[in-house]
Amino acid sequence: MLVGPIPEGLDACHGCDNRSCCNPAHLFLGTQADNMRDMDAKGRRVTVAPLGEANGRSRLTAGQVVHIRQRAREGEPDTRLARAFGVSESLIGQIRRRAIWRHLEEPRCRA
Repeated sequence: MLVGPIPEGLDACHGCDNRSCCNPAHLFLGTQADNMRDMDAKGRRVTVAPLGEANGRSRLTAGQVVHIRQRAREGEPDTRLARAFGVSESLIGQIRRRAIWRHLEEPRCRA
């Protein structure tokens, strides 16, 4: 709006890394590819977080998660499991429902 129309095929890209910045001098014209290169050059690309124990924010081990699911299947309440493993009831519920730790293969019972 300040400097004129944006040509077809180009975007107004923001070169500043301050999310709250609204300085028009920090804008440049470029393609989506230009914008991605700028982001990569600054190391700002968001990548998928590592799963399970490889994620530095993980509070539990894979073995503990298998144990939690086993005890949950046996009817142990989330409250008791949360207390036993030092985590929130919400986390236990997410584990039980497989909303998290979905990648974890668990041993299957043989009939």
